[in-house]
Amino acid sequence: LEVGIRRLPTPDDAALTRLATTPATGASSAGEIPDSRGREFFLTFPGSIGLTGAGASLNLRISGPRPATGPVEIAGLSFSQDFVVSPGEVTVVELPLEADLSFTSDTVTDRGIHVTATEEVTVVGVSRAVESSDAFLGLPTDILGTTHTILGYQNLDVNPDVFETFPGT
Repeated sequence: LEVGIRRLPTPDDAALTRLATTPATGASSAGEIPDSRGREFFLTFPGSIGLTGAGASLNLRISGPRPATGPVEIAGLSFSQDFVVSPGEVTVVELPLEADLSFTSDTVTDRGIHVTATEEVTVVGVSRAVESSDAFLGLPTDILGTTHTILGYQNLDVNPDVFETFPGT
């Protein structure tokens, strides 16, 4: 959708997208509609409350329509774990809690998560804690394109020692 458009795309809009989509703008090949399956992902877990408590976990859930294998790597933590995906099943890859960005702000870290696969897969990130559990759908690199809109909020009253204040995005 274009900026300011507040409606769902129609079938005609989808047809225009298929005609206009090229490898440089996101899809794997001309005529494909971008989707959430891919062979390469770069992901991260933004700060989450309670990841130091009992039962806290970070994991990726990887699935796909065809058998696939590959590694999940976090260079800054020297973490690497291979995965195997069977069609119709979800493979869970447990990650170290240190992969979470915690409440850092305006800081560059080396805790990005790199997933590569031999076939197209879908990747979902799950953060579980007593106080807060979250999940997100990872987007593969082949649909990211080069133009992005970031919705966020500025850093005000940033104090990670006080429960009610959080860093901006």
